[in-house]
Amino acid sequence: VVYAVLITSPMMNFSSSSQHDGLQAGDEAPKFDLRDLVPPGQPPLIDNSDFHHFYSAYEHDLIRAISDENYDKVGSIWKLTWSEASRRFPDIIDSIDGVRYCRVRDFFLYNKLLHLIFPDIVHTMSSSLTKMIRMFAKNLVDWMEEALEGLPQAFHQQKLHDITIFAQRLKRWTSLSHIIKTAVDFVIKGNQFTMLYEDYGMIDFSAILEQFLWMEPGCKKETIVRFEASFRKIHTQRHSVVDWCKWMKEIVATVLGKYRGTGKMSQVGAELYVNWTFMSTLVIRDLTLRSAGSFGLGHLMRLLCDEYIYYVIEHAIVTDSCDHLPQHSDQILPERKAKNEIENPMKRSKEEEC
Repeated sequence: VVYAVLITSPMMNFSSSSQHDGLQAGDEAPKFDLRDLVPPGQPPLIDNSDFHHFYSAYEHDLIRAISDENYDKVGSIWKLTWSEASRRFPDIIDSIDGVRYCRVRDFFLYNKLLHLIFPDIVHTMSSSLTKMIRMFAKNLVDWMEEALEGLPQAFHQQKLHDITIFAQRLKRWTSLSHIIKTAVDFVIKGNQFTMLYEDYGMIDFSAILEQFLWMEPGCKKETIVRFEASFRKIHTQRHSVVDWCKWMKEIVATVLGKYRGTGKMSQVGAELYVNWTFMSTLVIRDLTLRSAGSFGLGHLMRLLCDEYIYYVIEHAIVTDSCDHLPQHSDQILPERKAKNEIENPMKRSKEEEC
């Protein structure tokens, strides 16, 4: 009961919002107090002010290092932090409540770090910085595993599990940033997009739509036709990559907006992504079979759209509800059954699909 209140309480939001979907953009640690998130008459999850201050200081050090782009400093911060925790708070880090407490704070911390590294995913970054971030993501799991050596098994497993998810998201965001940069370079060459628009005009979209609806009869034809018309408008007016991304955000908002707070956004988001990629595959197949001159650019833009729509859907799910926090493994918390796959908040189990 305590944990259910902890992950669903509105107090779990940050104390202030920013332009980044409710996540703080500053360099301060998230402000919240998990001691208050319990039912009346129940004991607090963690009732140790020293540990609260200790964890806040750790968050501040980590955020400062990322803000200053001192990525190599993260490994040493983890070593010092968890070594001190094992000496000062052995009972807390060896308890289920302690593991839960750290896991929830880490969820918000890692989301904040992602937005510090990528304050605007559409904004292109230098190749040297991209390479630095890739190396950072590659080293995260090894650094954490080294820092956790000798710590309680449950704490060790959960920390390693959560940093793995963070590293995976960081890699995806870095790849998306690289794709966007490449696409921007192509957009500057307007003649290639003119060719892509002309090639797209030759495909038989009515046949594609018929095949799509045969496979996905639950989708509304009118909605698809409206989205396709807006897609043609993007081509005609030669919009920038920023405009392409804005267009995709509007599509996600249109489809997922009415499911906010219903607990169904994860399922609907998964369906949207599957349908999106299926439609884009049909379009690219048609372009390929017609030996379109814009074949290469078409594949690049398809990759951009697929990756960016995934990014937007995932972000909408994560920020919609704390119920979509990365789940505990059954070995650590056997009393809580994960609703979604650990690595992917949009992925549903086979049982749920049936």
